[in-house]
Formats: sequence, C-alpha cells, structure tokens
Amino acid sequence: MGARLIATRPVDGGTGPPDTAVVAVLEIEEGWSEDGVRLRLDGEDVTERCAIRTDRAWPPRRAEIVLTGVGPGSHSAELEWPGGAGPHLWRFAVAEG
Repeated sequence: MGARLIATRPVDGGTGPPDTAVVAVLEIEEGWSEDGVRLRLDGEDVTERCAIRTDRAWPPRRAEIVLTGVGPGSHSAELEWPGGAGPHLWRFAVAEG
C-alpha cells in the first residue's frame, strides 16, 4: 500500500504569493493510510498543523497534505509518508504581503 508524490506547491525553487498554503499531492493506492505522514517545515515537525484531504473517488486516488499560515521568506519542507521511497525535500519562498 504505497503512495507516490506527484506535485508540490509552491514548486521546488518557486515563490508562492503571500499567505500561500504549502501543499504536497500524493497518488495513493487502495488501503493507504495517513498514519506515518510527517511534514517538517524548516526542520520543525508541523504535521499536527496539517490538513490531510483525499479526493472524493472511492477508493480515494489522491491525498493532499496542506499547511497554511506559512510566513514570508525562504523555506524548506520535508515530507515522509507510508509506502514512500524516503523523505522528499523541496525549497521555496513565500512573497511578502
């Protein structure tokens, strides 16, 4: 029961608008569980602040890990998930408001 990362927002090396949400999109297999998903922002575990949403298909095919309230500046995010091939790291910036 695995999952594959298919997108991040902001994209690696990109800049998001003020008050942007950090989003990672996983393509998930049937039976996938969000247990074990971990998101770190700038080295801090922020998993408790994340919303994890799945699409409306049954069984769900995609999951989004969403973090809001990210301040301006340069950031790094690291995502781990069940069935993943290891942590995925991406760097991005959030523009001043």
